[in-house]
Amino acid sequence: MLYLVVALPCEAKPLTRQLGLVRDNDVANPASFAGDDGILVVSGVGKARAAAATAFMLARYGDRGPGVVANVGVCGATGNVHEIGQLLVINRIRDHGSDRLFLPDMLYRHSCPEAALTTCDQPVQSGQSTVGAGSVVDMEGAGFFEAAAMFVPADLIICLKVVSDFLDEDLKAARVTELMAAQAGPAVDILRGAAAAAHAPEPPLTPAEQEALSIAAEALRLSVTQRHMLQQLAVGYKLRTSQNLLPILEPCHTSDTIDKQARLARFDDLRRQLAPA
Repeated sequence: MLYLVVALPCEAKPLTRQLGLVRDNDVANPASFAGDDGILVVSGVGKARAAAATAFMLARYGDRGPGVVANVGVCGATGNVHEIGQLLVINRIRDHGSDRLFLPDMLYRHSCPEAALTTCDQPVQSGQSTVGAGSVVDMEGAGFFEAAAMFVPADLIICLKVVSDFLDEDLKAARVTELMAAQAGPAVDILRGAAAAAHAPEPPLTPAEQEALSIAAEALRLSVTQRHMLQQLAVGYKLRTSQNLLPILEPCHTSDTIDKQARLARFDDLRRQLAPA
């Protein structure tokens, strides 16, 4: 099941068509659409509305079945790194107002470029120095993620954005629909793949890789929290790349004779190797 939150009706239209969703007339607000394998709600603009709509959706429809929770919509780009119409998988979300950082656990394969998203409280204009160059910007992502994380783990939370402008134009609804329509199919494919990966019955790591992971954790003397982080990173790496983890993990098996500072440095290096690009 796909549980989707979008900000605007013009963003929703291509997705409801792609998924075959129809309006749930029992719900007046937020506008809600339902189908055999998908739910979509239109939140309105802003973090608070996105958070409220996400909580409403998961409370009302969450018993429809396991799946992923996603925020899909357009975003502005602050530099020339991305192209208009490009579909992006968001790998980190920063709340510009609070400076809080949210990190989705990306335990699925995809072929789209990834990007960091900054969620702002007000519309951003080109040239504003408060948003880093190369970032993409919206007004909902952080509110959506924070609310979704109250209901589901981070590996079931996804944010997909379509680049609509370089913060230098006033977009019309028809243009937003056009951009979303071009990427509705690929976006739904990513979401369905993520849902399948998240609920797959087979463990993604081989027995040898899982054993190597445990040996590395022991050698590095990791805490329970650090072990969980390493497990999630290893699973995400395996699902994204299908590459053998042993060449990455085995160099850490001899770390039991080095000091604490060196072990932490080696753990940080291991995290960087396994993390999404």
